[in-house]
Amino acid sequence: MPLKSLDQTNKRQNMFNKYQKDHMDYLDSLDPEKRCWCGWFLFGECYHDCSKNKTFADKLKVRCNLCGNAPWRPGGKLIHIKGCPKEDVKLEKKT
Repeated sequence: MPLKSLDQTNKRQNMFNKYQKDHMDYLDSLDPEKRCWCGWFLFGECYHDCSKNKTFADKLKVRCNLCGNAPWRPGGKLIHIKGCPKEDVKLEKKT
């Protein structure tokens, strides 16, 4: 299960207006196969740089099972959320 703090939930409530929240609730109600890679639009209707043959379901397959983060673009690098046990710790090695 992804790490999700109460602060993140409260930020979503304060960051978006009612129309945007309703739209996100609608998207959340759809099957992941019907959404584009970024998850903000229906599959095939996205104007972002999403892959035309990858869906949100494909993105869910490559996300981290602990922090829930996934690459922004298909085939991109997975960067874990700070505090995730799988976070890359190579930066700490300075010898």
